[in-house]
Amino acid sequence: MNPNQAKLINGVTFTQAREEEEQWFENTQPWCSSIYKDRLGVKRLRTRLENLLIDKIRENIPKLMDDISDKLKEAVCKLKELPQPPVNPQIEINRVANMCEDKIHHKLERSGTDLNDKNDNMWEKINNQLKEYKTAIEKERPVFVLAQTWPRREFLVDVLQNIPPGNHGTYDSIGVTIANGYSPKEKKCIKESKNVKDLINQKRGCLLPGRVPHEVSDSIIRTYQRHWKEHSTQCLKNMFDIMWGEIEQIIRNSTKQYKKLRFFLEGHAKQRLESRKVNCEELIESFSDLEFKRSYTNDNRIAEMKNEYQSELVKLVPGDPEAATVMADVKAYYELSLRRYTDCVCMAIINKFIFDFSENWQNSMTSDILADDIEHTSRRIELRELVEEDPTMAERRRTCERTIDRLRDMKNELDVFRYSN
Repeated sequence: MNPNQAKLINGVTFTQAREEEEQWFENTQPWCSSIYKDRLGVKRLRTRLENLLIDKIRENIPKLMDDISDKLKEAVCKLKELPQPPVNPQIEINRVANMCEDKIHHKLERSGTDLNDKNDNMWEKINNQLKEYKTAIEKERPVFVLAQTWPRREFLVDVLQNIPPGNHGTYDSIGVTIANGYSPKEKKCIKESKNVKDLINQKRGCLLPGRVPHEVSDSIIRTYQRHWKEHSTQCLKNMFDIMWGEIEQIIRNSTKQYKKLRFFLEGHAKQRLESRKVNCEELIESFSDLEFKRSYTNDNRIAEMKNEYQSELVKLVPGDPEAATVMADVKAYYELSLRRYTDCVCMAIINKFIFDFSENWQNSMTSDILADDIEHTSRRIELRELVEEDPTMAERRRTCERTIDRLRDMKNELDVFRYSN
């Protein structure tokens, strides 16, 4: 019951109005004798509703406690995932650098149990790149095709472009192909074709007794070897991209809270990787000069291979044994040279580029930061500046901590409420 207009004008208070309302219900029929009199009036109704609400809350306290516990566990896990603020800058820098080094070593020296990890496929990328490199070099190979010219058959040597190795019959192998013919699609790949006999005639005055390989063979081999270094250099560039992609990701994952340290480590890591690339390029240059300058081998198998090929080729062109000799020469030496060269290049890339980078990586990364000698003082970087935490990371940690504190307070309040009268 609300106060009348006169009392409102006279300034009746809320407490006075509620007391008058309570007396009115106690002295007025039929309200004073009603079975619902304990809830008549604002004061009694509020008390009644409060008791009902308390009972309802108590019924749901177990469920509320479970929900809060789940939220609390989730918040604690999020906080644990966030990196802790640095205490000692030098220790923190060493910790991050060691973490990067360990992750790189794990990728390079991983055990067989890791091979099923689809997220860790660096070696798969490297091996695929080496396979593409070898395939690209094998495409740049001599192909001898048997020409059906009357009254005799002769061999032609063809310069091809982008024709994959394989599927040319008994005499096809990794380096040189002996073919009876081409498919229409393969014919389109022929850039140039020369008669082996004509090449021999052109070189007739240059033949040297006992020269291995044959002078004509040597010129044919040189024609195809000139592309090897280009493919090797491109393979190294692709390896650089693969390695840098992996290293950059490792550094970024390890330095999420330190932007300046991330930029510093990325710059030094890239500089170190580029220096290893230059060293490897020099090795490839050296291998190429050695392989292309003079034909040489100390492998006695080349004589056996040449004789085996020659005996078969003479059967195909019985009237031209000298052409068979040239082709056997090319096939035996070219394949040996190709395997030797690609093995050296692949070993240089793996050992002098990939693994050399990872050796003493941590010491290399932190040498400029932690230098104490006078020579490096001018370029020394303040440690605290490098491990100055990203403000967003600090705010995320504070938010998690506040959430955890509030959830714990809520649990304690519900416990007290559950057992209160």
